[in-house]
Amino acid sequence: MGSRVKVFIRLRPVMKKENEDGMPQCCAKKATEKRLQLWNYRNPNSDVLEYEFDKVFSDDAAQSKIYEDVKSLVPNVLNGQNATIFGYGPTGAGKTHTIVGSREEPGLIPRCINYVFMLMKARELESKQKETFSVHFSMLEIYQEKVYDLIKPKEKDLPIRQDATGNIVIPELTEVKLSSFNEFTHKYQSASNNRTIGSTKLNSRSSRSHTILLMKVVKTNADNPTKKYLGKLYLIDLAGSEDNRRTGNTGIRLKESGAINSSLFALSMVVDALNKGLHRIPYRDSKLTRLLQDSIGGTAHSLMIACIAPEPSFYWDTLNTLKFASKSREIVNKPFTAVIQERPAKRPHSSDADKGNPEAKRPLLDKDKNQKKVDKENQDATVVENLKKLLSPIGKKQQEFENNFAKRLKVLEDQLKTQMGKTEPKPAPLKESSKANVPVNKVRPLMAKSQPALCKTPCAGKKKIQFDSPEDQGTSFSNASQLSLPQMINGPGGVCNTPKYKITLDPKMLEEYEAKLIKTLSTGSIKAIMALPTIGKKRAEQIIKYRDENGHFGSISELLKVGFTKTMLETFRKKSIMHRLEIA
Repeated sequence: MGSRVKVFIRLRPVMKKENEDGMPQCCAKKATEKRLQLWNYRNPNSDVLEYEFDKVFSDDAAQSKIYEDVKSLVPNVLNGQNATIFGYGPTGAGKTHTIVGSREEPGLIPRCINYVFMLMKARELESKQKETFSVHFSMLEIYQEKVYDLIKPKEKDLPIRQDATGNIVIPELTEVKLSSFNEFTHKYQSASNNRTIGSTKLNSRSSRSHTILLMKVVKTNADNPTKKYLGKLYLIDLAGSEDNRRTGNTGIRLKESGAINSSLFALSMVVDALNKGLHRIPYRDSKLTRLLQDSIGGTAHSLMIACIAPEPSFYWDTLNTLKFASKSREIVNKPFTAVIQERPAKRPHSSDADKGNPEAKRPLLDKDKNQKKVDKENQDATVVENLKKLLSPIGKKQQEFENNFAKRLKVLEDQLKTQMGKTEPKPAPLKESSKANVPVNKVRPLMAKSQPALCKTPCAGKKKIQFDSPEDQGTSFSNASQLSLPQMINGPGGVCNTPKYKITLDPKMLEEYEAKLIKTLSTGSIKAIMALPTIGKKRAEQIIKYRDENGHFGSISELLKVGFTKTMLETFRKKSIMHRLEIA
């Protein structure tokens, strides 16, 4: 839910009566509790300009009256939300008197901070110390577009950063933890003395910088100590806009007024951008708007007190202030509760706990070592028992899987024995005349087996297959995955008792397969060529390029011209024949 920026107007008492160019002695006055009337320079005889705000205070309003209407924003800070109260107006209009005040008439800063401590004590008593609060105080000024620490002044300009959550922070800004309002008074008075002020024709103690006081309040609940609420209270006294023709500024004062007017102009541009709903809000155009990013269009409950001077000589300053205040009243902020979730504290390491214990440093005796060993064994045994209970369902399933796997291996072994002729008589060899009438894709024994002969030499698990064709006589290759039959396992002593099989190829069938290989290489598509063993996409593209330039392949040996080596060529032939490829 949004929270609109509230705007209060405070009239300063008339310092001296003036009458310039037919203007009245007082050009602005309070009409009602929420309306202000201003002399109309366009129609001075009859009409007046009226502005409506959340509250209008007359020139006789006391400091306490303004505080009573402002303090409603303070309790939000104790609930983890942000609140901002700042004064705006031309120089000499009474901003510092309203925000800071004096010893006789304290302003909003001391009254609001005192109210914070009062609320904290009341909340702690009501919750019976279940809710506790901690307060941190910071104070800075923006002087000529540079940020300076007022509690512990430093020579350098402090950087402004934005953290991961989008909050504006000043890493090197001093934070002081406070326990009472009296402690705040002492720290605040010391910081205020470091503020830059100067004398002009309109004000003997004119603020030459924007001053920002930041109060952080952290709430912790005893029921959940890791969950904390962070609220921030900003109390801001802006420097007033200046007309150098009336203030008579020269030299350093002229430079100061230029920086002040520039930052206030940037603030006006931010307000205009927010009211128009622009995508880019120019917060970064000034240090002031950068720090007010949470307060104007951000996440804070904001209240502006626009101070105006009723004298005719301040008419144009008053008119500009009222226009700016009216625009600011249309801004809607989006406050939320900031929660900090801390991790629970880690348990101290044994080495840390033993640092101050001299007994921990003495050497262990034998009985202590034995006892430590027994304790370790007992602990390990307990862990093993717990793991057994936890893993027993998994172990049961694993055992069932292993038993089923062993049964399946036994069945497969019996089937292999049957195929190798151990459990059934060896089939009669095919007649030579019948081979020609059988289709190639239905030939049952592609390679006829010869009589087995036992090999008595160690073979290290590798089985040799020999071809009886004229071209393949004497060549061999190893294929342990296809020949790992139970009967081919080495016996004791590393001696292979495996029957040695001599593979004889049918020359006619070999010619038919080679003819189909040549046809595929000569006319097949790239997909068909890639289906051949040992040929990938790159090699297939080289084959197609070669045949486009030189015509069809006359023999498989022409692959040597494509980049095949002799070893690659032999491997290609054997794998093609062994796998009985159907070549289109």
